[in-house]
Amino acid sequence: MSMEQGIQAEASITNEAAARQMLAAFRDQMEALSRSGAVLFFLLLVPAIPLFYLPASTIIGSTPAANVHASIILLALPVVSMASASAICGDIVLRGFIRAPAASLVGRFLAGLTVPVAVVCGAYGVAFAISTATCPMAYTWEFLVSLGVAVAGTFFFCAFSFMMGIRFGNAVLSFFLLAVVIPAACLSIAYAVPGLAPIMEYSPVFSADLSLNILGSSGLSFSSLVSVALGGRLESFAGSVPAVMSAVSAILSLACVVTGCRWADRRDARCAKRQPCSSFVSRY
Repeated sequence: MSMEQGIQAEASITNEAAARQMLAAFRDQMEALSRSGAVLFFLLLVPAIPLFYLPASTIIGSTPAANVHASIILLALPVVSMASASAICGDIVLRGFIRAPAASLVGRFLAGLTVPVAVVCGAYGVAFAISTATCPMAYTWEFLVSLGVAVAGTFFFCAFSFMMGIRFGNAVLSFFLLAVVIPAACLSIAYAVPGLAPIMEYSPVFSADLSLNILGSSGLSFSSLVSVALGGRLESFAGSVPAVMSAVSAILSLACVVTGCRWADRRDARCAKRQPCSSFVSRY
C-alpha cells in the first residue's frame, strides 16, 4: 500500500468514527429530549394554535385569501421560533456536557434542531388546514416558499443559540440577542446609513418576518413593534427575496455551528491544561 492510499484509508476510518459518534450523540439526545418537559411544552403549542386564531381573526377581520388568514394564525411565529430554538439548542441539548468531540456536539445540535423545526412545520400545517377550510382562495406556492424561509430562519436561530450556549451557557441571552439586540442594531445601522439598509434587511433575525410577509401580513417581532411605535402599521423590516434570505440564513448557520465547536475545543484544551474553564462548565 502506498503512502497516499494509507492516508486515504486513515481518513476514511476517521470519518467513519466521527459519523458513529454523531449518530450515537443524536440518538442519546433524542431520548433525552423525549423526556424533557420543555420539549413537550413547545410541541403542545402546535395544537393550541387554533386558540389564538379566533381573537386574532376578530381583530383583523375577514380576508379573501387563505394566505393572509394563515399569516394571522402564525402571528407569534417570530417569538415562538426564537424562544424554542434558544431553549432547546442553547440550553437543553448542552446540559451535562463538559467535554465532547466536535462530532458528538454536532449530533446533539441536530437532535435539538428537530424540535424547533417540528414546531414551525406543525404550526404551518395547522395554519394551512384552518385557513383553507375558511377561505375560498389559497396560493399553495406562497405557503411553501414561506415555510422554506421560516425553516431556514429557524436553522439560524438554533445554530446561533447553540454557539452562544457553548460560550455563555445562557438561553435567555441567546433569545434576547435574537429578538431584541441584533434587530435593534440592524435597524439602527439602516437608519444611520440608508445605503446599508438593503444589506441589513437580510439579516436572518428577520427571516420569520419575511416568511409572514410572503403570506400577506406581519407578525409579532421587534421591527413590527418599532413600526407601530413610530406611528406606522404593523409592518416588519425584512428583505423581499426569499432565496437570498434562505441562503444567508444557511451560510451563517453553518458558520455558527463551526464557531461553537471551535470554542468548545479551545475550552477543552484549557481544561486539559488545568486552567480555569468557562462559566458554562461550572454551571453544568
